[in-house]
Amino acid sequence: MKWLKRSIWLVVFVALGIGALSLYYVLPRHDVVMITGVEVKRMDADGVINAENPADGPTRDVYFINTEDPDSKKVVVYRNEDTGWSFPWYFKFDSADIQAKAQGYSRDSQQLALIRYYGW
Repeated sequence: MKWLKRSIWLVVFVALGIGALSLYYVLPRHDVVMITGVEVKRMDADGVINAENPADGPTRDVYFINTEDPDSKKVVVYRNEDTGWSFPWYFKFDSADIQAKAQGYSRDSQQLALIRYYGW
């Protein structure tokens, strides 16, 4: 009977852990950063399209926002991509507009921006 009780508690803790990690992944977080640059890359299911990886299927533009933390000077690159109607269901269709705003912020080296991001 003791092993059954421990097994039930183990299942409960594992389920709570999975739920907590899932929420941590899908809920938004925010960073205050300096935007240092932006770029766009053409990608397919295999990754960035280049000489070693030619396009072999549907392609999409993926935008990247290069940032720097004003306090720690840590560099972080955020991926800015439309999610469309697929998972995760953020229904984000304006990545080009966000990229244009980020490009405007990158011109002033002291301008701080608030970045909302999902995932890890």
